[in-house]
Amino acid sequence: MMLELTDRLALEKQFAEDFSFPLFAVLADIYFKERDYSRSKQVCEIGLKHHPKSVDGAYILAKIHTIYGHYAKAEVLLKHVILYNPVHINAMRFLFEIQKELKRSPNSITKTVELIIAIYPDDKECAKWVLEKDKTIIPQKKEATIVEEKVSVVIEKPQPKKKPKRQRLIQNEIIPISENMASMTLVKVYLTQKHYQQALSVLKMVENKQGRSDKIDKVRVEIKQLVSELEI
Repeated sequence: MMLELTDRLALEKQFAEDFSFPLFAVLADIYFKERDYSRSKQVCEIGLKHHPKSVDGAYILAKIHTIYGHYAKAEVLLKHVILYNPVHINAMRFLFEIQKELKRSPNSITKTVELIIAIYPDDKECAKWVLEKDKTIIPQKKEATIVEEKVSVVIEKPQPKKKPKRQRLIQNEIIPISENMASMTLVKVYLTQKHYQQALSVLKMVENKQGRSDKIDKVRVEIKQLVSELEI
């Protein structure tokens, strides 16, 4: 019988019986979507120990680290993803945001920007960054490369996704986080997950720390527009 990839119980059974289960990332993604980040993290770490080249597992774990504010760990994992999938544009864009949050050197960020531009020469975020830094980046035709970094996995004891059906927002689904974890990067993470109320909550924390700005106001308007569309 073919394993149903949306059957959480069946996937849990397979994983419990064999930690080297190759579809561990599917189970981790189910937990992630249910916001069971602790369990998703554990599955990813165990799975990556057996399948260190898993792109999906590393990408999910990077998203979890970002939610908890562990940006440096997320950065290493995203580089790992790009190493084994040089056209993983979502990982590249995610890495770009993480490196800006970590205030990496312009040279380091430029390498990531070049990877993105090699695939999407008209990427607006990269063009904006290049303009602000007053640099000229010429995309090269040859395949961009990235140096492998060792992924350290500690056990604690696949893409494309279908668009989810439109649902009404549940107002009490706000995950409490400390203000020092709040950042525009985290706001973007919640937006990609369609957790709009959480994004607004984090955006307010960012505003409290940095003060009001046109950028924050623009993002707030965009989020509220998305919320109003869901509540129709």
